[in-house]
Parts: sequence; C-alpha cells; structure tokens
Amino acid sequence: MTASQFDEGYPPPSMPPTQPFAPPASPSRSAWATVLGIIAIVFGALSVLGGCWGVVSPFVFQKLIDALPETAARSLQEATMPFEVIEDWRGWIIASSLLTIGLAVLLLIAGGGLLKRRRWGVEAGWWWAILKMLFVVVNAAVGYHMQMDMYAALGEQQANMSGFGAGFYQLWSAVGIAFAVIWGWALPVFVMIWFSRRVIKNEITEWG
Repeated sequence: MTASQFDEGYPPPSMPPTQPFAPPASPSRSAWATVLGIIAIVFGALSVLGGCWGVVSPFVFQKLIDALPETAARSLQEATMPFEVIEDWRGWIIASSLLTIGLAVLLLIAGGGLLKRRRWGVEAGWWWAILKMLFVVVNAAVGYHMQMDMYAALGEQQANMSGFGAGFYQLWSAVGIAFAVIWGWALPVFVMIWFSRRVIKNEITEWG
C-alpha cells in the first residue's frame, strides 16, 4: 500500500497482536478452608448461646419455682428434674457451661483463621479438637452420676411402678452417655483427621 492510498482515505493496515499468548490463569484456591471456617463459626455461635443458657438456667428455674403456687411448683418438679438435684449439681452446671463458652470462643477463632487462610487458625482448630474431646469425656462421666442422682431423687418405688427397675435406668443412662460421647467427638475427630492429611498440610504451609 502506497502513501497515496493513505491520502485517499484507505484505512491503515492492521497490526499483529503484541501479546500472542494469553496470560496464565491464577491457580484457584481450594474451598475446604471456607467450608470448615463457616461450620466452625456456626457451631461456635450456637455453643456460646447454649453455654450462656446453661449459666443462667439454674437461676431461671429457681425463679420459676418461686413464682408458681406450691401445687404447680411440685407438679413441675415431678414432671422434669427434681430441684434438689439441680441444687446439688449447680456448681458443675455453671462450670461446664463456662467451659463450653470458652471452647466455643476458641472454635470461633479457629473459624475466623480458616476463612482468612492463616496457620494460627489451624493451630486453634487443633487445640479446640483436643480440649473438646477431653471435655466431652469428663462431662459425660459427670452427667451419668447426675442422672443416677435424679433416679434416686425420683425414688426407686416410683420407677418400679412404671415397670422399669434400677438396672434399666442405669443401662439407659449408659447408652445415652455413650451416644453423647460419639456425637461430641464427631466434629473434633473429623477436624484432626482432615488436618493430618498430607495434601492439606502441604497447602497450609503456603498460608501466611
């Protein structure tokens, strides 16, 4: 194409692209940290609420009993747990609720660290899993003795009137405690197994 053709209004020739190859795409991040972080935050928030209720529930129950007439208060105690048992175990109920809140806060910290992909979030998750498993065992053992005290407060004669003896209630309590331990260990065991995977540990080492 000559200079005269440019003068006559012909468009200039197109130039070849200066970047013949597209830039490489950035590697996509795995989604497990986000999923576990959200689960940890949800469970942690629910545990905080449950622990707060556990701290105030003995006092709320006491106020409720005091506000009811004597006949209604006696019926309420017979329909639920004898108030004497709550009085005897009030210290442990409050202490375990405070421990629940502490573990829940640690779980919230772990969840936040996982969402931000920080190694300290994984460390907090490890500590939460270990402490949670220990707490579940201790709480289950104390819960078994609490249920035995409740059975004694209700009276063996009343239990026999329903067709069940002491052996049945002991077996039923043991089954309930075993299920509570399995349920309480489910998430901590999963977290520990997940963090122990080689591919996960390799990814965590790249976090800030």
